[in-house]
Amino acid sequence: MGASATDIEQVIAELRIEFIEDAIDHIERSYELIDEAEKNNDKIDENMLRIKRNIHSLKGQGGSFGFPSITRIMHNLEDFFETSYEFGAEQLAQIRQFFDVVSDILEAGEDLPEDDLRATMARLRARAQSFGSGQELKDIPALLVMGSGVQRSLVGKELVSCGFRVVTSDDPVGAIDVALSALPKFAIINKLLPGVSGVELSNVFTAIKALADCKIIILTSDDDVKQVEKIVSKDTVILHKDESFYEKLTDQLIDWGLFGEIA
Repeated sequence: MGASATDIEQVIAELRIEFIEDAIDHIERSYELIDEAEKNNDKIDENMLRIKRNIHSLKGQGGSFGFPSITRIMHNLEDFFETSYEFGAEQLAQIRQFFDVVSDILEAGEDLPEDDLRATMARLRARAQSFGSGQELKDIPALLVMGSGVQRSLVGKELVSCGFRVVTSDDPVGAIDVALSALPKFAIINKLLPGVSGVELSNVFTAIKALADCKIIILTSDDDVKQVEKIVSKDTVILHKDESFYEKLTDQLIDWGLFGEIA
């Protein structure tokens, strides 16, 4: 005889409890690593690597056991790591805040509702640059859909230094889910992506009502800007990845009024 629905529910409940216990262990170990790094700067690099492993475990398992918010918060923390120029006392304190939120979720035993999660993500915005005390900081999420690597890291750091909260995806299909959760003000999408082109993905974005206000920039390394412009929506911007890329990107964001929202 097969397992009954009650038996399956019991197994799932037990696995969920095991996940919570394991997740708490990951967080406690991360706190210890943060504490050690705060006391000894020579341990920062080694301890950050070990913390990343804990983040990866939490991110990979959260959604499987009824805590998709933990997966998304840990994804956001990974983006924080990728777009930070350095790790010192300020960054260590910010990392601790991410774990504090996940710890509270685990203690409550209930996942965060969507609205609460969005507010939490805004509060935990991954900004590597301090804007000075007393200045109001506004949450302006930006999505990067690019393969992980040096180029994405450099673009992400540039955006973070300008005050944007960067979220990333190297998978075009997964990027849709990331976009629907983050609701970015703008997305920078590589033309060449696995399985789905950046042009196709931009057209999907424009067809989704929740993403209707998301501005889109497509990056290309080829000399085909004019050709690509003919096959995307009229509001989509095509930028060539050359020595003037960052200048053109800045000009475009100013033109869209996004720097005005930060100031």
